[in-house]
Amino acid sequence: MPWKIWAKIETKNENNEKWLGFYLSCDSSEEDGNWSRECSATFRIVSQKSDVEDFKKELDETVFNNEDPNWGFEFISFAELMDPSKGLYNKDEDKVTLAIDLACE
Repeated sequence: MPWKIWAKIETKNENNEKWLGFYLSCDSSEEDGNWSRECSATFRIVSQKSDVEDFKKELDETVFNNEDPNWGFEFISFAELMDPSKGLYNKDEDKVTLAIDLACE
């Protein structure tokens, strides 16, 4: 099955705090309407510094199907994402690297 990673800016709480939404989507257009996959995934922002670990969140044993083909998180606040001490944003290249490790039954 084809999988897609997508991200978007989300506004959280009454303070209009900006967050990175990070999602995994199963593009099921080629499947019949009764498809279903149980999957686990590790969502990661890849560290831009060798001495800093990736920022991760786990999605355990989640069912993707025609009614719920998308799963993910309000992943991280932009304040935290852009914090140089976190090592997630490469200012010189204006880059953030997103990755998902996926295992399905």
